[in-house]
Amino acid sequence: MNSFPRRPGEPSEAYEQLLLHRDFGPARQFSQTAEAVGCSESMLRRRAEQWNWGTRLADYDAELLQ
Repeated sequence: MNSFPRRPGEPSEAYEQLLLHRDFGPARQFSQTAEAVGCSESMLRRRAEQWNWGTRLADYDAELLQ
């Protein structure tokens, strides 16, 4: 499997949250990640949009299924 690199300029906190969100698997929900990291769901959604989590996670999930 390819690595899951941190994007240039991506804050370490945002990247760590992405990794946790990723590890919840394809049925992941922002609410469960927000609860796990102790932040608001809206903040995670903003970070997801800013750092393109949707595409990154879709690519990751597709690679897992191969």
